[in-house]
Amino acid sequence: MAQVAIEHDLLVVCDETYEYFMYGEQRHVTLATFPGMWERTLTSYTFTKAYAMSGWRLGCIVGPKQLLEPLRKVHEHTASFVSPFVQAAGIAALDGPQNHIEGWGLSCETLRSVVAARLNSVPGLDCAVPQGATFVFPRYSANYTSAELGTKAPALDDNQESPALICSAQGVDRAHLRHPERTTKCSSVPP
Repeated sequence: MAQVAIEHDLLVVCDETYEYFMYGEQRHVTLATFPGMWERTLTSYTFTKAYAMSGWRLGCIVGPKQLLEPLRKVHEHTASFVSPFVQAAGIAALDGPQNHIEGWGLSCETLRSVVAARLNSVPGLDCAVPQGATFVFPRYSANYTSAELGTKAPALDDNQESPALICSAQGVDRAHLRHPERTTKCSSVPP
């Protein structure tokens, strides 16, 4: 990515929301640290994931002064301020214990493995296990409707629902699946 940005003289916005959610031997390295990238990269950090502050709209952008100054001018006229209690919460999050991040990372690592394994157990689905973050992007090659595909996802056990969000060209189907013999409830949302 750095090579392409340099070769084509591109500016880069790098979103580091999931910087703490890398799995196995993977280690996070921000793009701005690569040779020739600092002067062309704006790096966005947020409290959303690592500090469970979704919706609080607290974060920052780091970069060279020549990129930050025009950004500041735009921000000054298009965004409202962050309320004092949210700013105080952000300071408390940074100053407080950080040991929760490792535990959340381990939980997410387990979850991504379980989700990928369950998706891979469905005929016609192929899902790579993510190396970071919490998203999976399965490939679909079978000839099922999205509602039929929802019935193929195995339940974790007899008492637990298996939520599925199935996307197709016709829209999004939400299915809450229980045991395979039970009825599947689906609702469709147009594209």
